[in-house]
Amino acid sequence: MESNTDFAKRKETIRFKSFDYSSVNAYFFTICTNDKKKYLDKSIQETIRVAIETVSQKYSIHVHAVSISLNHIHPSQNMSV
Repeated sequence: MESNTDFAKRKETIRFKSFDYSSVNAYFFTICTNDKKKYLDKSIQETIRVAIETVSQKYSIHVHAVSISLNHIHPSQNMSV
């Protein structure tokens, strides 16, 4: 597994060359805490929900679902990049 410093140095793209990223698409991804530590207690989870709602309204992103656990988040939304 690469460290945060390795990720910052990445030069190559991880996008598919033949995919049209300019169209509206559904995205599902996972955000994990460092070393899978259980940082996301109930108060932090509520802060994350408010932040996701604020960003989705500002940028017209339709969020279908958000699952927040103690050490990771799964948002699912439609958006164009």
